[in-house]
Amino acid sequence: MSLAQLTPEQKKQFIQDVGTDLVNVHGKKDTYSQLEIKDAARRVGAPESWNCWAFSFFMDAASFVEYHESIGEVCDYGMMRTAMVETLAIDMGTWFDLDLSWLEWPADILSGIFDCF
Repeated sequence: MSLAQLTPEQKKQFIQDVGTDLVNVHGKKDTYSQLEIKDAARRVGAPESWNCWAFSFFMDAASFVEYHESIGEVCDYGMMRTAMVETLAIDMGTWFDLDLSWLEWPADILSGIFDCF
């Protein structure tokens, strides 16, 4: 099943599962490496085709672009991150900065999505 076929709740669960795994294995960090995210997604049972969504959420922009260039893909970090944030039903409002780490977002914005953190 492609990520596009998932409901918003299933997408939220995927990101929550990957985030929980990342924190449990690597501790709380602003961003994670491509390999850390890929391994976390594998450990939670997600197909490899979903990795880019997790990359857009847990990776910094420069690493995201560098990784995609290294594999010969063009992927728009800002567009992917915006789509992920919208999927998570987070009101971006005027404060939102796509370059912020997920840990820098106000706690009330992540409430209910990342209660485990």
